Amino acid sequence: MMVFLAVAGHYGGSLTHGENYLTQYLPDGIKRLAGMPIEEKGPRLIENLDEAVVYTDIIHPIMETRCNSCHNASKKKGDLQMHTREALLKGGENGPIFLAGNAAESEMIKRIHLDPNHDDHMPPKGKSQLTDEQVLLLEWWINEGAPFEKKVAELKAEQEVQSVLLTLADPNANKSAVEILLAEGTTAPDQEKLKTYVERGISVKALSNDSNWLQVTLYKKDSVDQVLEKLAADFPEQITWLDAKDTPLTDAGLEAVGKMKNLTRLRVEKTGISNAGLAHLANLEYLESLNIYGTEVSDAGLDYLSGLPNLKRLYAWETGISREGAAAFVASGAKVDINLGYEVNVVDSLTVEVKPVAVNN
Repeated sequence: MMVFLAVAGHYGGSLTHGENYLTQYLPDGIKRLAGMPIEEKGPRLIENLDEAVVYTDIIHPIMETRCNSCHNASKKKGDLQMHTREALLKGGENGPIFLAGNAAESEMIKRIHLDPNHDDHMPPKGKSQLTDEQVLLLEWWINEGAPFEKKVAELKAEQEVQSVLLTLADPNANKSAVEILLAEGTTAPDQEKLKTYVERGISVKALSNDSNWLQVTLYKKDSVDQVLEKLAADFPEQITWLDAKDTPLTDAGLEAVGKMKNLTRLRVEKTGISNAGLAHLANLEYLESLNIYGTEVSDAGLDYLSGLPNLKRLYAWETGISREGAAAFVASGAKVDINLGYEVNVVDSLTVEVKPVAVNN
């Protein structure tokens, strides 16, 4: 009875999960001891994108990771196999799964776009789902006629598709310098030094549970300029978010901030800083967001920010920065959105418009 149960259970598992369901998730060390082949994990980068065969190098690997566990040589869910070109062309119990030249009317694409809780959604609930980028590539291939031999350079590709294709050769292709920095990480901060700040009631904590990046929040009670000088000495690489709004911060304190070389977000609104303080920020190459609302900064202070390559957002309402000065700054080549607050317009006796005043790149 036990033998029959074991055989029946194994057969049922093979039908449900595929014939290698017992071994596919074994650690590599155990596979080596057992003399089993070790599959290469993770995406395989394409060395020459233009020469890559679209089906072989791009589409088939997507199907291998997202579809073939249920549609392979030993398991034909819905009488459908997807592990070979012939199987794909044959289709399943409901006929062909794609209509060459028309992704929107292709059964495969329709099922991918069903609600995840729908019985016909593919891949089924509980299985690894396709990413938006993978769906885009499948739709592109089908719309281009679902060719099996053509190379990337032989097919037309809109900008969105081109951007996704580039990531197949370089995972960082569409990432900003800041995204790459944060993804690559930094060295671990000294835990003993962190502990001293916690004991002093200063908020210094990890940006996330699995990250060495730090976020710092300072308050009115803190001796801000002195604390910043110490923080810049202890964690010059790890601090990436700093919030010192509504504190006794001065231009002297910003000198220490300028030494936090991987800073990406800085809030110093409603503090005593001026144009002179911004001069200390000129080398923060990863700074993306800066809030100087309610400070003494004027149009002249923008000159110190002109060399920041990644600055995307500047919040500057209730400062000395004029709309004309902001427009000139953007016109000079700065790729930044400058938010100057809100203006109130009386449209008629019953209507008042409140609109954001922003100068965009």
